[in-house]
Amino acid sequence: MKIPFRNGQRVWWKDPAGKDSGYRTITCDVQQRLCDAIKESGEEAVREDGFMIRVVDEVSTQSEVFTHELEPVCEHTYDSLVRREKELRHDMELHILKCLRQHGGRVSLKLPTNDDDLEDFEFPVTTALYGRHSNDNVDITDVYVERNHSTIYADGQVDGIVQRGYQLHPEQYSDALWFIVSVLYR
Repeated sequence: MKIPFRNGQRVWWKDPAGKDSGYRTITCDVQQRLCDAIKESGEEAVREDGFMIRVVDEVSTQSEVFTHELEPVCEHTYDSLVRREKELRHDMELHILKCLRQHGGRVSLKLPTNDDDLEDFEFPVTTALYGRHSNDNVDITDVYVERNHSTIYADGQVDGIVQRGYQLHPEQYSDALWFIVSVLYR
């Protein structure tokens, strides 16, 4: 029988009573506990019900819990995903800056000239941007960088009114990149 737990491993305990769920660390020889449980109850019973192991929480309170109440915490996977996300955001920023510099520092959406066409116009990107006093849902019309700077900005319409100077943050780079691709390669 293969068991996914080991001594020292961080796990998430889902308390069946729902009162004490949280992160724990295994503090016993899981393989030895497994062998003891199989000798005592049989392999089929252990498969269905799990077996008891000792865990400790962040304040060193020990508990005995059933293995079927535990989920492994994949901290290595989480850390690598966070690191990869940071790399992707950096790559997006570099690509945005490169595209903007190739196009004179600004990529602008060509808007219809009459009001009737503007009402039916579909903006390629509408996103939440941080305004001076609130977050706004902005229909992006321009993405640009000021001369000799690397801060990326966007202009757009909020409820039909043009708003300027939204500074873009890394979590918004994918929207800016999508806007640039939509405008340049439409």
